[in-house]
Amino acid sequence: MKRLFIFLLLFVPVVMQAQSMRELYNTIDAELKAASGQRDKKTLGRIYANIGAAYLGVAKLPQEEIVATSLVSADKKENLNRSIDYCNKSIAASDEVGDIEQMKVTYKTLYNAQKAAGKIGAAASTLTTMKSLDKGILGKKSDLEKKQIEYENAKRLDSIKKQQDLAEQRIKEQNQRLAQQQQQQQQQQQQLDATNKTLTQAQKDKENVSKALQKTQSDLDAEKTTVAEKDRQLTQAEQERALQAANLELTESKLKLQQQELQMKDEALEQRKKQQLFYVYSIITVLAISLLVFRSFRQQKKSNQALIKEKKRSEELLLNILPQEVAEELMEKGFADAKHFHNVTVLFTDFVSFTSIAEKMSPQELVGELHVCFKAFDGILGKYHIEKIKTVGDAYMAVSGLPISNPNHASDVVAAAMEIRDYMVNRKKELGKGTFAIRIGINSGEVVAGIVGVRKFSYDIWGDTVNIAARMEQNCEEGKINISEATYQLVKNKYACIHRGKVEAKNKGGIDMYYIQ
Repeated sequence: MKRLFIFLLLFVPVVMQAQSMRELYNTIDAELKAASGQRDKKTLGRIYANIGAAYLGVAKLPQEEIVATSLVSADKKENLNRSIDYCNKSIAASDEVGDIEQMKVTYKTLYNAQKAAGKIGAAASTLTTMKSLDKGILGKKSDLEKKQIEYENAKRLDSIKKQQDLAEQRIKEQNQRLAQQQQQQQQQQQQLDATNKTLTQAQKDKENVSKALQKTQSDLDAEKTTVAEKDRQLTQAEQERALQAANLELTESKLKLQQQELQMKDEALEQRKKQQLFYVYSIITVLAISLLVFRSFRQQKKSNQALIKEKKRSEELLLNILPQEVAEELMEKGFADAKHFHNVTVLFTDFVSFTSIAEKMSPQELVGELHVCFKAFDGILGKYHIEKIKTVGDAYMAVSGLPISNPNHASDVVAAAMEIRDYMVNRKKELGKGTFAIRIGINSGEVVAGIVGVRKFSYDIWGDTVNIAARMEQNCEEGKINISEATYQLVKNKYACIHRGKVEAKNKGGIDMYYIQ
């Protein structure tokens, strides 16, 4: 009894903020809907804790204010039992992800519900568990913290997987657009063939018209000769008649001869008009054909220019994915051989606490900030002719010394890393929680580089040099540049370095590491 008295004296029940029956019912209804389909254990633990607290609030209302509904019982004991059930569910879910703070809050609610329900033994057990959780007895708190870290890591990996899926979807869309462009090029080539065929036929038609004009002119000349010969013969006949006929007949003959000459003039005039009309029609036909040929030529010229432009865009897209030398080899041979490079320097960057910061940003803000930072990194690397390899989530990877060798590969990478560090430090000062803090790892050595895959291919590098560079980044502090012994030997005469001693790295044991000042 004495122990129970001290227990009740030290832990006075927590009084919830006064709420009406309607407010508590709405809280339970909303939280139950939120729990439906929810798979995140951390979120589910907090939802169950809110439901348990709401049922405890209903049980603490005066009996006359409690109205039985589909979610709430008129029996206070039943509401207290529901509060206890949901608190236990919350503790189980929070325990899976190591959410210590939520467990502390839920244990307090559970204690109050058990005490209000008259379950003194269970309340005493809950109180003991609360004390154990606060003091970390038997490593319980450490185990929960470990679970919480594992939960955060799993959530980060899921975020990275989603970003990879998004990147693969974008590349797939780019490939589809490229396929559409290739199909359009084929259609344009077919139109070009049809236009060439039309031009050939038009040329043949023009030659036929020219031959017809020449033939018509020859026929006209022959007909003129025939008419002249007939005129001569007719004149001779008339003259013979005139010599033989009497004076009256001579007069009549002269009259007839005049009439015939007038008629011949009219016929000649009519023939000349027909000939002029034929020439006009021929000229119009030739002009029309020439106009069609000219328009076809202009359309063909535009099509050729469009093809050249599309080809240039395709080559620029390939150069944006691969180094220039590798892209040229791929376009020339249809494939690119993997190559071994003995002297290169690899750079890794990573944003500190990326997952926790990203959760507080909208998807548009997150992608926008990553784009601004990586775009700035691209510009800095371009100044030093450093080859960007890839980005994975918030990680950024680059290398100097390939595909073209560079005797200053180590010092160039360190210089670029210092500019990237200073850029992010200044941006952090300017934006605060709106951006990220960075850490950078560098290592020098030999690698193998080549193209991976056939569809959605990428240029990548492999080797122990890459793995050690990643360990340099993982064992680096915020806002610092961590380099290996191999890189230190190449830049020690140019940059001031601080020896960190041997640092344990995953799967590598103790490695000498240095910070660039």
